[in-house]
Amino acid sequence: MSLNNEDIAELLESYDNNSKALRNNILRLIWYMRGSVTLEEGFAMSHADRDMINSLIKENLETTKNTGLPFY
Repeated sequence: MSLNNEDIAELLESYDNNSKALRNNILRLIWYMRGSVTLEEGFAMSHADRDMINSLIKENLETTKNTGLPFY
């Protein structure tokens, strides 16, 4: 595969954006888990595991919102 400088710059920017999104997702996950998951454990999780935990977090936030129970 041969890329010109502009294509390489776009590819690197895409990689950087994906990396930032992943880090953001993991940091949010460990914040919601209130210390039960470390940063290292968050990065060691599979994509599927992170997706399942994120879905559970969303469900719990929605339940908390609907019931009026305190979240924090």
